[in-house]
Amino acid sequence: MISVADVIYHTSYGDALVPLAPRTPKFLPEYRSVELSLHNWKLAGGNSPKLYISPETSRIVPMQLKAGTHVTFTPSSQLRGVGWGVVDTVDMSSTSTTNNFSTTMVRVTVHSWRLANNSYVTISCPANHLNPITPPSVTVLNPAQKIDRANMYRSLATPLFSRGEFHSAFKIYEAGLYIMNLISTDELECNHLRCGMLEGMVAMLNNSSMCALKCLDGMDPAAKENGKGADTVEGQRIFAQQAIQCGGNSVMLIDAVGNKRHGKVRALLLKKYKLTDIKLFGEWKLKALLQLARGLGEGMGDWQYGLKTLRTAEAVISSGLDAEADAKNKLNENWSDDERASLEKSFGRQLQKYLKGYSARLSAEQKKEKKRARAMFGGGSSGDSPAKKNPKNNRNSNSNSSSCSNGEEKKNNDNDISNKEKRRDKHKEDRKEVHAKKKVVKERRVEKEEEEEEGKKVEFKDPDSPRSFMEEHGELLLLSAGLGALVVAGTMLARTFKNKSIG
Repeated sequence: MISVADVIYHTSYGDALVPLAPRTPKFLPEYRSVELSLHNWKLAGGNSPKLYISPETSRIVPMQLKAGTHVTFTPSSQLRGVGWGVVDTVDMSSTSTTNNFSTTMVRVTVHSWRLANNSYVTISCPANHLNPITPPSVTVLNPAQKIDRANMYRSLATPLFSRGEFHSAFKIYEAGLYIMNLISTDELECNHLRCGMLEGMVAMLNNSSMCALKCLDGMDPAAKENGKGADTVEGQRIFAQQAIQCGGNSVMLIDAVGNKRHGKVRALLLKKYKLTDIKLFGEWKLKALLQLARGLGEGMGDWQYGLKTLRTAEAVISSGLDAEADAKNKLNENWSDDERASLEKSFGRQLQKYLKGYSARLSAEQKKEKKRARAMFGGGSSGDSPAKKNPKNNRNSNSNSSSCSNGEEKKNNDNDISNKEKRRDKHKEDRKEVHAKKKVVKERRVEKEEEEEEGKKVEFKDPDSPRSFMEEHGELLLLSAGLGALVVAGTMLARTFKNKSIG
């Protein structure tokens, strides 16, 4: 049962306050129970002990009427059958000198039903016509009543946030969002309900994300999740995930409205809730993006996606200046010069600070990964890694990496530029050396092939061996043999013609 009324539970352990959020003990899953706070007891840390008990085992006694108390009208009242409502104000100025409680006038807003235009009915009546009650269970509420209940949690969390009780405020916002999530889209009968749900969810998601980041920064020492605080790795991971989830959901809802900015829902948001484009698509979206980026970077160590989210926030501020960039980031805003100057004034300095810091951290992480890869696979002809070749540079880069990992964001642009130039020159020299080696190898291979060809020729003709008669007079002998053959052929032809002429 979810209850927000100011009532007291009389238990065998003393008086206890009604909880602000539903709790079901893990050891009694089959029974519905509530978490009570024994406000008359205090532990060593100043907190009140908690008690899980069934509502039927205790007696509920209403406290004095005040703003926020759920009431019904008495059977003797002329307003019987109107339903239940919530006290807005208690006017004590009409109380008589005899302190007659019945003369105190109370203003009540009826929540059990609404008028056709989704507006509330407010009734003023004497206090003795009202009976304080425990608020109805959230499971029996209609969508409009669930939205009202969630907004009541939202109003309860505001003073806690102002006092620095960020974890307590986050839990109350979480309870309000839990109620909102119980509403299905099929139950939203009109645009009034859609607008009310959207406005409440985006506001509570942004506030929840901010509370989680405050807990991550250690600004609420009492903040613990599963017994883990911000001083532990597990606690930081939980708080970062909460900030990422809330910030991401807020951006998603705002973008969903942006895709239908010319619809009836957008017009009603502007008319009823005064949500102008600069407030909804500018301020609220930038808050959500910055919180999402901080959760990704500072919480989870994902500097790349954190930097990407910051670039999106930067594009939101400059929306309308570059049509191609707006199309790439799916932005439809076209800020005026005054609106853009207002956003720049509110978020520009903070955004540039995060952009510079995240870029430095991402660069340090990339250098660290490259150095780890070089140390793992090695390089050069001797097989030594660059870390072994340049121990001095290795010590300097290790010190830079350790300083970055400890959160000290110190960067010298001149040194980075000189280091890049040195690496570029070294790379060119290495390439020249490789080309020179290849050229030498190729020349040696060509020389070797020529020597092999010359060796083959020497096998058949040794210049140092004595030349034979045939080698010296081979051409003359061949010429003589050819002339002899011609003479013989001529003689035979002459004899043939002679014999034919005689015959």
